Amino acid sequence: MYHRYKIELRADFQQYYTLDIDKLGVDYSIVHAADLAVMLPQSSRVMCRIDPANAWGWQEHLLADLVNRVRWLQWAKTTDGAKNRNHPKPIEAPKRAVRKEPQNPVYRTAEYARRLGMPRRQWVKNRSEWEGD
Repeated sequence: MYHRYKIELRADFQQYYTLDIDKLGVDYSIVHAADLAVMLPQSSRVMCRIDPANAWGWQEHLLADLVNRVRWLQWAKTTDGAKNRNHPKPIEAPKRAVRKEPQNPVYRTAEYARRLGMPRRQWVKNRSEWEGD
């Protein structure tokens, strides 16, 4: 998450936790930062960047629905409403992001052989660098 959304994470940590991301590993641990990142609110910059639909909470959805219904009621009382033309344009909520399937890493045969011959402890220790995290 840190490498993909560095700017957003920096701003969210400053806003929500008043923590300087540059002091990561000095003033607070990486595990602590990971816990905080997971608990960021739905409307935070990181969450909105991951999925733009997170920008709206239930309050915004209810308000948009209310406005759309009031516009429709006003329109229904006009001559356009009587003739069923020029419908009011509704306020649309942000669309959900289409999630891409994760791609399996492609390795050469020699790389597979090297990894398969490696002790399990070393494999678990180095797993994150192989997965590109």
